Amino acid sequence: MKKLFIFSTVVASLLAIFYLPQSPLADIPVVEAGPATIYDGNTASSTAFSSQRHIVRTTNGTNSRRAFALIATSSAISLGLFYTDDPAAATPSWSYVGEIAAVSGDNSGDMIWDETNNVLYIVYGKEGAVDAATSDIFYRRVSSISSATCNNTTNNCKIGAAQITGLDSTASINYTHPHVAIAGDSGTQSIILIANKHTNCSACGVAGWTVSTAPLNSDAPTWSALIQIKSWTASFKAGIFGLTRVNTNKLVIFYYDGTNMLASRHDDADDANSTNGWDALDGTNNSQTTVSADDPLGNILGGEGSTVGWSDSDVVWFAWMDGAQDINTVRWSGSALGTEMVPVASATSTLGPALATDGTHLWMVYQSSSVATKLVYQVRNASDGTTAWSGTEVLLEDSGENLSWPSVAASASTTLDVVYTSQTTNTARAVAATSSPTVLTGDATDVSTISAQLNGQIMSTRGLTPTVRGFAWGTDSTLATTIATTTETGSFSNGT
Repeated sequence: MKKLFIFSTVVASLLAIFYLPQSPLADIPVVEAGPATIYDGNTASSTAFSSQRHIVRTTNGTNSRRAFALIATSSAISLGLFYTDDPAAATPSWSYVGEIAAVSGDNSGDMIWDETNNVLYIVYGKEGAVDAATSDIFYRRVSSISSATCNNTTNNCKIGAAQITGLDSTASINYTHPHVAIAGDSGTQSIILIANKHTNCSACGVAGWTVSTAPLNSDAPTWSALIQIKSWTASFKAGIFGLTRVNTNKLVIFYYDGTNMLASRHDDADDANSTNGWDALDGTNNSQTTVSADDPLGNILGGEGSTVGWSDSDVVWFAWMDGAQDINTVRWSGSALGTEMVPVASATSTLGPALATDGTHLWMVYQSSSVATKLVYQVRNASDGTTAWSGTEVLLEDSGENLSWPSVAASASTTLDVVYTSQTTNTARAVAATSSPTVLTGDATDVSTISAQLNGQIMSTRGLTPTVRGFAWGTDSTLATTIATTTETGSFSNGT
C-alpha cells in the first residue's frame, strides 16, 4: 500500500476568516530518472521509428518494474536487448542481455510483454527492402535474462529461443518495419505480426501490409499463412505508423497508403487472417477510416506517426508529422473523429511524435520545435478532442546533441518511459517520468469565528492507493507556520 498524504491549504486571518484558493497539484509527469545511458557506441539507433516499442516495462525484478530496451548497437551485433531493474532510480544502471538479430542489418524491431506467461515476444527485420529473399521478418521468444556468455556488447551471443522466420520473403516480395501485438484471432489470444510489404523491386516503396499470427508462449510457433490485408500502388511515403490495443477486445493499425492517413480495426472475435477481419473504426466490414488527407513529410516507412488507445473504451488518439512539418493530432471518440489539431507548427527540425496515455492524460513526446537537442513533451486531457493543445513544452532532457525518434511506453498507469538516440555520438539514452496524484481544493464553507468546513477532492490517484488524506491549514499562505493538520486514514480512490 502506498502512503500518500495529499495536502490542501486553508489560510486563516486573525479574524478567523477562512479562504482556500482552488489549485490542483502539478498535473504533469515529474522526471524522476535519467537521462541514463543504455549504450554508447558506433551506430546506436534505438528509436529509428517512434511507433515501434523499443522500451517495455514489466513487473519483474527486485522492484517489480524491470524495463527492457531494444537497441541497434553496431553493424556487428545489429540488434541487442538491454534491461534495468530500477528505471526510476536517480541513476539507473542498464545491462546488456544479449543479441537478438542473427544477421547484420536486421535492426528494425518491435517487442511486447506477455504478462500472463511472463515472456517477451520480439520481431525484427530490415528498415529498407532488398531483393534476393533477404528481407524476412524474424521472431524470438525471451523467457530469461540469464546467460553466462552475454556479459557485454561484443560477445556476439544470442538471447532467447532460436530465431524463427515469421514472414518469409522471396526474390520479389520483401517485408520491413515489423510490429507485434497480442490480440484475438477468431477469439483465441495470439501473437499478431504485421509488416510493410514491398513487391517486385529492390529498395522500393511500400505496396501494402501483411499479417501472420501464431499461438502464445511458444519458442517455435507455427505461423499462419501470410495474407495481405491492404494493398496500394507502391509509395516511398507509405507504411505503417503503429499498432495500439483498444478497449479489451480490439486492435487498431494506423498507416499511410500513399494518398491518405488511414486506420483499420480488428476485433478479437474475428479472423485476423482474413480481410473481413479488418474493418473501419466504426465497424464497417473490410474497410478503413480516413484519419486525415495529409501527406507525411518524406520517405518514412512509418517513422513520423504514432497512435495510442484506451484499455477501457474505444477511444484512440493519432499523431503524425505532415509535409509542412506540422505535428498533427486527432481523437477518435469511439464513434467519430474530433477536431484535427496542430500542437506544433512548421517545426523544421522536429522529429516524432510518440504518444502515451495513462487513461486520463495524453502525452506527446518529440524533439523540441525550437532547439534540436531538447526532448520535450506536451500533455492534455485525453477525453477532450476539441480544445487546442496548450503549446507548453516540458523538458525531459537537453542532451546537447540532435536527437532521433523518441519511443515511449506508459506503464502501471503512472509512469512514462522514453528511450531515444543522439545523432552525433550515437548514444542510446532513457528517461523515466512519473505522474503525480492530483487534488482539487474548494472554498471553505460554514465559516465562523471558531471553525470552518474544509473541502477538497482527489482528482486522480494515478494508479496509486492513497491511505491518508487531509488538510494542512494555518495563517501563512505558504504554510511556513502551520497551525495544524487534519487527516483521516483509509483506502481512497478518484473522486473521494
